Amino acid sequence: MTALDAAAPRTRKLVEVDCKSWQTTSISTVKCARVQTKFQTFIFLEGEQSFWLDGTFFHVDAGHGETLRPKALTFVLTRETDIRLLRGSSQPLRKISLTSPISWMEELRIDQTACHREVTHFLSGHLNHLLWEPGPEVLGLCKQIQSPPSWLEGEMRELYLSARGLDILMLVCQRISQAHKPVADTTLGQQGQMERVRDYLLAHLDDDLNISRVARDTGTSVRSLQRKFRDQFGETVFDYVRQARLFRAREALLRDGISVSEAATLAGYSRIGGFSAAFKRQFGECPSDTRLKL
Repeated sequence: MTALDAAAPRTRKLVEVDCKSWQTTSISTVKCARVQTKFQTFIFLEGEQSFWLDGTFFHVDAGHGETLRPKALTFVLTRETDIRLLRGSSQPLRKISLTSPISWMEELRIDQTACHREVTHFLSGHLNHLLWEPGPEVLGLCKQIQSPPSWLEGEMRELYLSARGLDILMLVCQRISQAHKPVADTTLGQQGQMERVRDYLLAHLDDDLNISRVARDTGTSVRSLQRKFRDQFGETVFDYVRQARLFRAREALLRDGISVSEAATLAGYSRIGGFSAAFKRQFGECPSDTRLKL
């Protein structure tokens, strides 16, 4: 390498493509990191993962075997952000990650007047996010990323992966545009409405929630809420709440060393026995064992 090469600025890729697979993930892992600004999409082909970005909790479950239902999460970080990754399962986890700079439209020199307003708005907000189900076109591109032609090497392989990543990026932007288009009446579209319900649930984990109150406070009907929430997130409202409370209690055990009885209260259980049984079903170990890892 010459002195000129060393001094030359490194050119960022428009989209970084990363494909990873784990047969199992450690239930004792709590990974903390500081991540830079980015526009990111995780496509979960199998398995589940839970993590916090700043104060926002995410849980994505793509299932296994007969329950397999790939999910994708797209989000924006406009500032350096703390991520706390809680992952742990005896089941496989397979996912593809696509990462772009939040300024990618500027780097493409796209005329701002030609940009889709919904995409521009999405990119401008810290922790704007969209949970969606990838269709056959996206899954086909993922399969190509997982198994590129064996004869491709070096820069040819990188070009191949980048091209597939750009194809997915275009489809991601289409989903953002469709999900955030304004509707004729004053309500949000189904996806945006259910995201608002999810945010409401996470903000009221300490409250004594019931389905009527959730429906009233989020501007929907009980019947519509139950059906649409399950369609979008793959689980009932209160399965989601129960799981979020358990993850919050587990994090407090690992991070703060609170007592098991305090963790039970944090998770919404009046009896330690019921909490311990639910905790073990979720994480594969007793809460007292988790606390010892502090």
